[in-house]
Amino acid sequence: MDFLETAIRDYGYLAIFIVTLFEGETIQIIGGIAAGQDWLRIEWVVIAGFTGTFLSDQTVFLVARRYGPELVARFPRLKRRVDIATPYLERWNTWFILGFRFVYGVRNIAAIAVALSNVPAIRFFWLNMIAAALWAVTFALVGYVFGYAVREIVGDIKEWILEALILIVVLWIGGKYLLKWISRRKLGRP
Repeated sequence: MDFLETAIRDYGYLAIFIVTLFEGETIQIIGGIAAGQDWLRIEWVVIAGFTGTFLSDQTVFLVARRYGPELVARFPRLKRRVDIATPYLERWNTWFILGFRFVYGVRNIAAIAVALSNVPAIRFFWLNMIAAALWAVTFALVGYVFGYAVREIVGDIKEWILEALILIVVLWIGGKYLLKWISRRKLGRP
């Protein structure tokens, strides 16, 4: 498993940054686990995750601020999702912006909804920065504590890290699809 450990040490931060540009809880937790195993440094895991999620949401916000009305007019499904988020944004403006990245499936839609609202860009910038920092620290520390605990209980996980990573990813993706399936069933959709 020296190859995997070397790959994680050499490319782990870059992988965290790239994946968190899109959706990153899983990779942030895995980065934390790697830090708990002393393969990565926890502060750089946090910085990589923070940078990816912050830049992604800022970019979505700025693009939606410029092209949002045309996008929602062109994509009715996007408009429906933005319309669902908007009442929450209007009622709990600050908390909505601070918390949307913690709710699965809401991140990009929320940034679009905020961009289409009357929230000033500078306000979104600062709240997005705070939220990205909280998110990056939270998920990295969850992984770090788990990785550290495993190291203390069973030692170095080199022998079974690949299997553990595959299991974590499969469980995470399976959980996401299960939640999506449950929510669709509640809405009466197949």
